Amino acid sequence: MTEPQRRHHRPDEVVATIRELTSPRVHRQSYRAGWRRPNRTGAVIRDHVTKQESLLNQLRAAVIDRADTTQGMVKAGQTSSHSMPKFSADAYDRMQAIRRDVAQWCDRIGVSSESAKNANLVGTYLTVIEQLIDRCGVGTQSTNEAVAVLRAACTAIRASVEPDLYVIAEKVTEMDQSMLDRIGNAAERWRTWCRIMGGWQDPALRPHVSCPACGTVAGERAGLRVRVDAASGTGGIIGDAAVRAAVCLTCDATWDAGTVGLLGEQLRTGRAGLT
Repeated sequence: MTEPQRRHHRPDEVVATIRELTSPRVHRQSYRAGWRRPNRTGAVIRDHVTKQESLLNQLRAAVIDRADTTQGMVKAGQTSSHSMPKFSADAYDRMQAIRRDVAQWCDRIGVSSESAKNANLVGTYLTVIEQLIDRCGVGTQSTNEAVAVLRAACTAIRASVEPDLYVIAEKVTEMDQSMLDRIGNAAERWRTWCRIMGGWQDPALRPHVSCPACGTVAGERAGLRVRVDAASGTGGIIGDAAVRAAVCLTCDATWDAGTVGLLGEQLRTGRAGLT
């Protein structure tokens, strides 16, 4: 897919985008908690501080921790009728796409995968541990379970992308402008994916319109996914909700705050429905 022409990126901007993907963020919001004087003057201002997980961790949580979309349907004291574990195929699809993209970028800039290197190191120690357990004749259920936990940790380490993103962030100052723009666009695309799919309390919407980039209509793990601001209910989703970001799961095209207006206009003029 041909990448859209965008403004040039600076190294610090690319690093900041990668930091959003990999690091937790503290959000501070000021609010008025009262008044200092009886005549309702001298506002008392306090801060509400929350700590949010990194965007990648939010995306991982969205894969298996999808909130129940039937909020309000279950009364107090009742349990949900769903017996199957919640799973978001869309979030899983984007997580796998990010892993593939990051691995390709490591190859492109000529660095080895830190995730693979760390997983191989753990695997080497794990082999030694298993040999010691066999030699000592203590292959009990508890030791076997401990080894299984370590093996699962090794798999998780190999699947992580954060160590590779740290390496990429260290290399951005060595890139020419063309390469810097490409990695900047890629990092912004990953960030948009996480923001759309990581909003697990409200699953992304599927508009019944074709993707402007590839023509695919939304379906299971295909077509557009759109994140919108809440609508008032008077004009419908298309009438009075603002589109914040969108992604096509088929061609990987993304629309962020700077470009999503074009997509929003198409949704309105096409009078598309959202599910």
